[in-house]
Amino acid sequence: MSDLKVVIPARSGSKRLKNKNLLKIQNKSLLQHAVDFSIGIEPDSIIVSTDSDFYFNSLENKNFLNFHKRSEFASSDVAKDFDVILEIYKENLLNEDDILVWIRPSSPIRQVTDFKNALNYFYNQKEKFKSLRSIQEVDNHPFWMKKINLDNSLVSIMEDKNEITYPNSAKFPRYFFPTCEFEITTMNNALSNKSLISFPSTYYITNEKAVDIDNYNDFRYAKFLMEN
Repeated sequence: MSDLKVVIPARSGSKRLKNKNLLKIQNKSLLQHAVDFSIGIEPDSIIVSTDSDFYFNSLENKNFLNFHKRSEFASSDVAKDFDVILEIYKENLLNEDDILVWIRPSSPIRQVTDFKNALNYFYNQKEKFKSLRSIQEVDNHPFWMKKINLDNSLVSIMEDKNEITYPNSAKFPRYFFPTCEFEITTMNNALSNKSLISFPSTYYITNEKAVDIDNYNDFRYAKFLMEN
């Protein structure tokens, strides 16, 4: 039977927001929030993947955790999620038959109920879909979004946009974005496709307002939502 394995990726070299994973909300670091959530979903194993001994040693409940010390390459800006997965696999912390769950500290607002529902759906659909991502509907619809060409002209990011087709916003097709609350796949799919997300991929629409923290304003917004 497949084991459920959680990986929490937490490199220390964030550029835009220094030591992002150690920023605190409700007196807990983002990394600790990810660990606490992972313990709550009761996996067979939790692996904290980081290049920093300090990051790992800052955590409570270390007896529940496995420490994967990243190589210099896997900690670099050019490394992909799969590079980390492959390192962990080669250290025998992941097996080919495992269900792999990716929990990013940068998206701290998530619910155990959402995850368990998503996992159950993925179990039932894993013959059809190779991965699952948490998603939510966009607030700012791409119909209105523009890009700037090299000649400074302003154009729609949507090709062949026709405003007659959608005369008001209620007629727009629904668009979604990955919230990064959780991603689920099988190790077999990750290894075969050399990617965390393999296609065809499916989704679960989560309920709480998600924030993927990339800069200080994102952090302030997540902090406001979680503390009020």
